[in-house]
Amino acid sequence: MKTDTLLFIVDPQNDFCDPRGTLSIAGAEGDMKRLASYLAFQGDRIDHVVVSLDSHHTFDIAHPSFWVDSRGMNPPPFTVIGEENLGEYRPSREDLYGEWANFYVRKLERLGQYKLMIWPEHCLIGSWGHCVYPDLFRELQHWERRKKKQVEYVLKGMSPKTEHYSVFHAEVEDREDEKTLLHEKLLTLLLRYRAVYIGGEASSHCVRSTVEDLVEYMDPEKIALLQNAMSPVKGFEEEEKVFFREMQELGVRLERI
Repeated sequence: MKTDTLLFIVDPQNDFCDPRGTLSIAGAEGDMKRLASYLAFQGDRIDHVVVSLDSHHTFDIAHPSFWVDSRGMNPPPFTVIGEENLGEYRPSREDLYGEWANFYVRKLERLGQYKLMIWPEHCLIGSWGHCVYPDLFRELQHWERRKKKQVEYVLKGMSPKTEHYSVFHAEVEDREDEKTLLHEKLLTLLLRYRAVYIGGEASSHCVRSTVEDLVEYMDPEKIALLQNAMSPVKGFEEEEKVFFREMQELGVRLERI
């Protein structure tokens, strides 16, 4: 029976969801097991599945190797670089990225949502950490076999010049890099569906940014957040609460599976 229902899973990858991952999120392993069970028992009611994959290279504006201090040392993970401490750090390839990096950090400040966070190297293309959490991946395969359809995988984050929390576009778009601009094809796909259910990682960052973009184009009442299929990055629990509250005020449904 056709239900016009789409399941959108944001960044369900080992580096976020497995305790051994370089950016493991507390609670994410349980989130993935619940999503796998949801697909196993409710998959026949789902018409389409979209999975986004955070996809980075080692050299990335949000990874340590992009930046150096006055001694030539890379900043440790979880360093925050804002306008107030730009002088402490410069790009390790200043010849290529010096002007852009200053613009980027200041632009983030003006957008008012995030400062530049230096993350541990994560979701490196080709690595174990880039792969979908195995329990969920098995159920995605089973869903493809049962439905005779393909899961749509969407990669984000390949540009070295900008973070890419939202699936739809980078934090700061680079007009010279099409991959950082609005993903109009994906947006058009989602707008076809009567109901879009969203889970994945992390509710404080990539899920939040993705949904905040989506509600600008889609009727919020068509969107449901699967609350027990997403978790925040440690230290950003309040951001998750704000996200849930703001989306609920817009009409987005909060559900559990």
